[in-house]
Amino acid sequence: MRKYQRMLILLISLLLVVGFLPTTAQAEETAAGKFILVAEAGGKLVIAPEYITYTSGQTVGAALEASGHVFTGLDVGQVTAIDGVTGNYTRSDQNGGYDLTAPASSVTHYCFSERPSSESKPHEGMKLLMTAMAEYLTKDTDVQQAAKAAYNEAYTSFVGIISEDARTLATELNKAVSDYENTLTGTKYAVSFTDGSKAYSEANYTGISITAVNAYGKQWKDDGDGVLDLPQGSYTFRVSHDGLSFSGKVDVSSAVTVSAVLPTQPWLKQDTFRLSGSYGAENSEESKFSDGEFQRGNWDGRNVTVPVFDSFVGAVYTYAEYDKERLSKTPTLTAVYTMKNATEDYVEKEIPFQSLTSGAYSVLAKGAEGNTVIYRISSLGDGGYTYEQDYTVVFERIPTLSSIAVLGREADGTEVDQAATTAFSGTTTEYTYKVLDTITSVTVSAEPLVEGYEITVNGQPAAGGVTLNIEGETAVELLVSANGYTNGYTLNIQPGAGKTLSFISDKAVTVEVVNSNGVVMPYTTHKESATQNRYKYTLVPGESYSYVATNNVYYHIADEFSLEEVANSIIEVNFADMGDWLTDLAFGTSKAAKYKNTVLPDTAFSADNHSYRMSCIDTEHNYFVWVSSKEDVKIQAVYTQLFSTELYHGKEYSLELTSGLNTGTKLNRFLMDENPIENQLVIRLSKEESGVTYYQDYTVDFCRILSLKDISAKCDDATAVLLQDDGTVGFDPVKKEYSVKVSMAAMAVTLDFSCYTENFCYGEDRIGYRVIVDGIDVTDTYRAIIELDGTMNTQSVSITVENSKAPEGASTYVVQILKSPPVDASFELAPAEALLNIREILSGDRLWPDEIGKFQLCEGYSYDYALTQYGYVSKSGTLTVTRNDASELVVMDGSNQYVVAEQGNGGAVTISWSLAKAAVNSDIDTTIVSPWPNFRGGDSNNAVTDAPLPVAAETGTLYWANKIGSGIDSDAVGSPILVDGAIITYASNKLYRVDTVTGEILAEGTMDHKSAFSITPPTYANGMVFVALSNGCVQAFNAVTLESLWIYNDPQGGQPNCPLTVKNGYLYTGFWNSETADARFVCMSITDEKPGETKEEKCASWFYTAKGGFYWAGAYVSNDFVLVGTDDGDNTCTERTSRLLLLDAKTGKLLDSWDNLHGDIRSSVVYDSATNAYYFTAKGGTFYGMQVSSDLKLVNQWSVALRNSMGGTPMSTSSPVIHNGRAYIGVSGAGQFSAYSGHNITVIDINSRSIAYSVPTQGYPQTSGLLTTAYEAVNGYTYVYFFDNYTPGKLRILRDRPNQNGPDFVTDENGTNTAYALFTPTGDQAQYAICSPIVDEYGTVYFKNDSANLMAFGSTIEKIEVTQMPAKTTYIAGEKFDPAGMVVTATYANGMTRDITSYVSYHQGALSEQDSNFTISFTHVLYHNQEDGTAMKSGVATPIPNVTIDLTIGGGLLGDVDSNGAIEMADAQMILAYEAQLLEKELIVTVSDVSGDGVIDSNDAVLIQQYLAKKFEKFPAEKGAEEPEEESKPTE
Repeated sequence: MRKYQRMLILLISLLLVVGFLPTTAQAEETAAGKFILVAEAGGKLVIAPEYITYTSGQTVGAALEASGHVFTGLDVGQVTAIDGVTGNYTRSDQNGGYDLTAPASSVTHYCFSERPSSESKPHEGMKLLMTAMAEYLTKDTDVQQAAKAAYNEAYTSFVGIISEDARTLATELNKAVSDYENTLTGTKYAVSFTDGSKAYSEANYTGISITAVNAYGKQWKDDGDGVLDLPQGSYTFRVSHDGLSFSGKVDVSSAVTVSAVLPTQPWLKQDTFRLSGSYGAENSEESKFSDGEFQRGNWDGRNVTVPVFDSFVGAVYTYAEYDKERLSKTPTLTAVYTMKNATEDYVEKEIPFQSLTSGAYSVLAKGAEGNTVIYRISSLGDGGYTYEQDYTVVFERIPTLSSIAVLGREADGTEVDQAATTAFSGTTTEYTYKVLDTITSVTVSAEPLVEGYEITVNGQPAAGGVTLNIEGETAVELLVSANGYTNGYTLNIQPGAGKTLSFISDKAVTVEVVNSNGVVMPYTTHKESATQNRYKYTLVPGESYSYVATNNVYYHIADEFSLEEVANSIIEVNFADMGDWLTDLAFGTSKAAKYKNTVLPDTAFSADNHSYRMSCIDTEHNYFVWVSSKEDVKIQAVYTQLFSTELYHGKEYSLELTSGLNTGTKLNRFLMDENPIENQLVIRLSKEESGVTYYQDYTVDFCRILSLKDISAKCDDATAVLLQDDGTVGFDPVKKEYSVKVSMAAMAVTLDFSCYTENFCYGEDRIGYRVIVDGIDVTDTYRAIIELDGTMNTQSVSITVENSKAPEGASTYVVQILKSPPVDASFELAPAEALLNIREILSGDRLWPDEIGKFQLCEGYSYDYALTQYGYVSKSGTLTVTRNDASELVVMDGSNQYVVAEQGNGGAVTISWSLAKAAVNSDIDTTIVSPWPNFRGGDSNNAVTDAPLPVAAETGTLYWANKIGSGIDSDAVGSPILVDGAIITYASNKLYRVDTVTGEILAEGTMDHKSAFSITPPTYANGMVFVALSNGCVQAFNAVTLESLWIYNDPQGGQPNCPLTVKNGYLYTGFWNSETADARFVCMSITDEKPGETKEEKCASWFYTAKGGFYWAGAYVSNDFVLVGTDDGDNTCTERTSRLLLLDAKTGKLLDSWDNLHGDIRSSVVYDSATNAYYFTAKGGTFYGMQVSSDLKLVNQWSVALRNSMGGTPMSTSSPVIHNGRAYIGVSGAGQFSAYSGHNITVIDINSRSIAYSVPTQGYPQTSGLLTTAYEAVNGYTYVYFFDNYTPGKLRILRDRPNQNGPDFVTDENGTNTAYALFTPTGDQAQYAICSPIVDEYGTVYFKNDSANLMAFGSTIEKIEVTQMPAKTTYIAGEKFDPAGMVVTATYANGMTRDITSYVSYHQGALSEQDSNFTISFTHVLYHNQEDGTAMKSGVATPIPNVTIDLTIGGGLLGDVDSNGAIEMADAQMILAYEAQLLEKELIVTVSDVSGDGVIDSNDAVLIQQYLAKKFEKFPAEKGAEEPEEESKPTE
């Protein structure tokens, strides 16, 4: 017992000792573990928090080294870059330790940051957040998606976060994860799937598959009972059986049943289904679909096998038709397969029906491997479900041979290779061999295309060759078998009696005879004389031959012959008379004569030198040749073609040259651009004498000089400018010497290299450049981080570019890193909120202040600056850091000098600047109201209105069309806006105010110059109108007077195609120079800084430069930020290199970006308040949506791939219009300017993030839609209006409501149900239309098209009424109608009313008694569309609306001029005032012309006076009056 007690005490003691050991010591004894790593630099995360695993005994440094991340300097204990991102890194674990040799097991959290060492230790909140973020990354994909918003919030807020906020974000992230995980384990509801009578269960449908996927990508699969138990939520489901399926959406909050019938009746017309390896219409001369058509097998249900030779590689083109009796709407055909190429991507490729030019790419690779392609037909059907049928095509490979060899053997054992009469091809299966009858046997061997094929020769295994005796004509059968297929080749061996042919030539001459297949014939050589040889050939009759005799490599004699012609004869070859025929050979890089000899061979041309070497840079591929000869010879350039496809590549090409031409002849497909593959050119001169060809060759070896595409340098995240020796800024592939100047305080310079990677020759999978920096190969990263030594000493870097295709073409670039002392500049600004924008001139890079507001300048550098603030006069200029005459370090601002307080190698300076308050321009009326002030009618860019636009053809009309401009570009009329009850637009160099009712020009102003394409509309704000003009210009005008106020000219220029956005006193817009050139997005104050000047030069407050620039890219601007998209910077429109930029609205700082988007972004960014999200399209064929977080980061990004029914890129440049959770955009078809080629208006369901449906259009709806909610309360529909960009430019309507899954408002156009054609311009107004519609409160749409007409289309006037009678309705015949007091009101078909008094027409002449029923008309109407069944008539004249009023018209009292019923002295006075032109109104002739002479003058006034004096009783003009007596005539 005591023994056991002692053991127990010992055990307890041991446990106590272990218990008091440090925890780290205990951890070291464990096998392995993990800690959390984070790295940040430059205000961003370099490595988001993640777990790093370590092995037992491993140190922190070793664990980091093995983490997969790259830590530059880790080996020396000072990390200067992480994953290529340089920084002033400090490091710390959770306890403040930084020892890299510490045990990894002692670490739970490890941070790299740029915080001072004293602050580098992670606080408690950060450790919690690091743990939450690292845990998040370990979760399944669906969990990560569900919590993505919380994670993104943590990610974007991480750098610089305080402990309390970090705790909050960690809690929110953990909660987002747990909330979602709890829903997965919560209540489940049964979702049953049936065909209406029975369940889709395994028992009823063997092999049935049912899946459901939630919004975060988690999938549930049926276990065979036809029921899925799902948590509450929304799901996308799919039911599939034997290649048939239906899919859709289901919301689950209780048990639910989904019923639909699988589509069993075939939709594909299987008998007309065709597949081919070539494409093209049958009338095409170059390529036809039938040229390479495959023979498919018989269909087995919806499955078919297609055998294809194993040598075929590439695309398979498809011709398919669908059964239009079974499908009333055009379905979608999609090829679903895995590409057989290096990437082996899974592909779903949409293919148009009835096309001979469309197909699936990279379906088959060369070799034995086949492929399976599912051709899936999809159709939207009952219940809003998508029904699909799969047609499975299995491509199997027919084995082929790569070569056949026949070795003949004579009786004496002599062996001779035999040649077929035709060249070998693996797909040609019959060959003839003509052999000498002395051949007693042949050995036949063959090589398969793919190793492992079984080959037999006459039934015997072919390995090692099969020997067969030859007795007369012999047939040999070769069979190659694999993949269940056997392919046969037949060799016909035809012996014949041999005949001899001899050649006699000088001993230096060689003679070669080949058969028609190019095989060299054997011969014997005999000495003919001391200087000559005899070549003796024994050949087979019936075969064609040719010979070439060669002297001194370059001189040749050749002829073709049949043995029957020359049997048993001697041909003497004589070169004695052949001299050197070429007298000139030159090259250039362009055709014109001035380019001759712009490139020179390594040695000068001499007629007797037949071999040259040409060194040419790898970026040049266009070469031209000049030749001359005094001989009457044919001259050819002969070379092997280099090309990207099999069509030309590797094939010999002969190009005819003309002697003595002034212009050069281009060597097509001779070299590749940006690919250093080399080539040889042969200049062949030939002539024929007596049927024999004499020719000589001059060879030119084109050897490539290698270059880099680009070298760029960065230091402290700012561009360091490369300078060439002559001071030229930037990289030039030809120039090899550079310098770059950086701050002496910098730690490292990062050099990035770009090589050519895109232009492959056929058969290549890479271009193959290598980059070596100071002896180290950096090809994998194309980046070198050059650590600086902290001194003023210059450091030199050597960069060598190599490529095995140009073994002697390596080039070396040298970059000298120069150092400059830094200067810390502080600026004291008034007002304090003014923006100071400083840019280093050489690089164009913007300088940003540090955390205490200082800018770092460097000696020897100059900086442009702009100091701006809305409401103030801006200040701009150039700062230069230099030394003055006293050798003081100073900052110069023009003539102003600021002395730097120098300290060591650098110093500091303080600069004080104040801006003056701008004077108020009292001529600008800021109270003007604009119902449609800009491109999309408001700040959100979402063109949603409640105006009652016409919704049927007969209820709308074109009111007027005014051809204001001309042409389609700079002289065309611009897109309009509405300001103060009128239209504002422009054309050529004129700005116009146009009446909305009549189209009449009311006023005009003069612009500085023209716009570019007159597509961008003006913008109104704060009493001013802004217009974008060509060459990067914006001009501001007084909205009332149309007089110029100021002008902005961008230094980079560019087309002004982007909408102008004004917010909080600043204008934002972008410019475009070319598909690949840089251009700017700019922000400027709209302040009229100098009211007395009409063209004061405006400076930009800030700008952002992007490759490819900004084209139709309308910005969304809030109080805090700007969202704008860029072009992709490529000559195509589909590269994934465009970006959505999130910029600070005040400063222009890049807050975030969404990169690698799909092609040019040529739409405005649209904000929808209902979803609190932003939307846009990209020209590559994608719709995008996202949100902006409270800390100004892009979050919740998503996209939808667009489509059309005809193939090609489904481009969209349409700014979305968003309403009720739907987005409406225009999408292009297969041919941008081809009618009915798949163009459509697409409806996107935002909740499901998918296409709801689309409706075809004649032309591409290239611009943006206009949506009205005016009728939503009446019928539940919204109406969206788009123009076709195709003549005649129809205005269409898409009618839609929530959950609608197909178009229900269409027009039949030649058998195609298109979006409803509300209006069709005709005659002179019919043209392409790139103008987004705008609307006023009356529902009238204003637009322009390429006819240069500005037009108005609106609701038809149902009636006009005189709602207030004129003051005067009683007239004397001869009076004119007086409208004073009259009010005429128009009532439109949409219920709106309008005062049109000033626009009506009526009889303007003298009234007669017949005018008592007086007509008033509104004549400003033209024509409209009219429904014709489901089709549409256009150009139907619109009746002129009118109304009549009753007037009383009498004869009047002669002499009663004022029509008051009495003849008085006032009547005479009125006539005198009228004659003196003091009276504004017209007088009535019938009562005023008392003399009867037809003129109202003073005679009439005198007669009235005499009448009142009773000089006579009747006026002379009174009917029947007698001639008055002498005294009754007027007297003087």
